[in-house]
Amino acid sequence: LALNASTGAISGTPTVADVFNFVVKVTGTDTSTALAPLSITITEPLAVTTSSPLAVGVVGSSYHLQLSSVGGIGPNNWSTSGSLPGGLSVDSAGLLSGTPTGSGTFTFTAEVTDSLTTTATKDLTVTINPALTIATTSVPNGTVSTAYSQALATSGGVGPDSWAVTAGELPAGLSLEQHTGEIVGTPTSVGAFDFTVTATDSLSATASQPLSIAVGAAPTPSDQAQTAVNDCITEPASLPKRGSRQLLKAGCVTNADQRVGVTATARLRGDQQYYKLYCKVGSKAKKPKLTADGTAYCSKGTLRIRTYGTKLRISLTWSSPAVSGYQALEVKKTYKT
Repeated sequence: LALNASTGAISGTPTVADVFNFVVKVTGTDTSTALAPLSITITEPLAVTTSSPLAVGVVGSSYHLQLSSVGGIGPNNWSTSGSLPGGLSVDSAGLLSGTPTGSGTFTFTAEVTDSLTTTATKDLTVTINPALTIATTSVPNGTVSTAYSQALATSGGVGPDSWAVTAGELPAGLSLEQHTGEIVGTPTSVGAFDFTVTATDSLSATASQPLSIAVGAAPTPSDQAQTAVNDCITEPASLPKRGSRQLLKAGCVTNADQRVGVTATARLRGDQQYYKLYCKVGSKAKKPKLTADGTAYCSKGTLRIRTYGTKLRISLTWSSPAVSGYQALEVKKTYKT
């Protein structure tokens, strides 16, 4: 900035933000003078400082987020253009709020205008997740004195989730891990057990699912072990980070003429999307069938597992239930991709 000595006008374009104190002197035509102390405050340029992407929201759950800016001379007025999620709006004070009505990822432009009509804009992105649901609709049955482990899964919502049994009861000897959603333990009594699990996400949204576990008697010492016939089980030495491995031949049965099936569980919530079991029939991939215990098998071709390029910890279990005269078959291996 500079002072015009003839007109007394201070003008220019400030380059530094600060408070500047100075004294001006004016001299009259009669050579008399006068002094006056003055101060000018130079602010930073107006800018939108809200980080993108914004906090994740959930369909049907209230959403509140304050947009922010620096610089300029207030008061400020906010507006938006582009695609805001349905159910959300931004008021003049920059509060983004409402209840989302649809899921997806949305990009919009936030604009702030200060009292000098200076404007600043920034493109922002917000993701709205579907409402929280429990994806697990059934779990395998158990056997007395046989270790049991089954992970439950959710979809939607905003993690991390916490888990609880909210109705009924688990079989004696089993418990539900609060933070992982895994049912673990060793059943100690025979029976059919109905219970309801509830997941609560980080926004306090909840979802519930009724489940049941039937616990059978432990095989007697006289029962002989079941074994797969014709080498129809394939235990991979390792699983690739991206690729596939064979697990089971079509029609795989044991020496008790019981069908062998496979289950796959990932240690972390959300990892289910990075792998799948499928039947390879010729050059085609088909959905596997499920036994009464929820294990996967193929009536044609081979059962395989495919991974999709991320680090995973996956447990694979080849199993067949106990029958008269035969113990249950269970082969379990854990892999890291």
